[in-house]
Amino acid sequence: MNGLKKYRFRAGAALWFALIMYLSFADLNKTIGAPMIPFQDKVGHFVIYAIFTYLLGFAFLKELHLQRYLVWATGISILVGLGVEIGQHYGPSYREGSIGDLIFNILGAVTCVIYISYFRAKKVSF
Repeated sequence: MNGLKKYRFRAGAALWFALIMYLSFADLNKTIGAPMIPFQDKVGHFVIYAIFTYLLGFAFLKELHLQRYLVWATGISILVGLGVEIGQHYGPSYREGSIGDLIFNILGAVTCVIYISYFRAKKVSF
């Protein structure tokens, strides 16, 4: 158990990445149907990429001890979001890439970085 705790952020980021890939390329219209709230898709993109950035950030800080960990986490999160949108554009016919989705991916990542920076400056432990 101690080994898993040591790598919990890396494991979480890897599992979250797998979830992002599944949600991004699966045919969800068959399983989920119409959105229940307006802009549900955009809220989902925002939250998913905020959590991904959080997990990456703390994996880089606490497990890999990287300097500029938030820059790395944000950059990777944005690149994954860009790659997904490009993959959806050129990939399966039931999915389409969207600039709006990419914007909300980026907003989620950046909001997470602002949140982490604010609380780290206040010396709040995560």
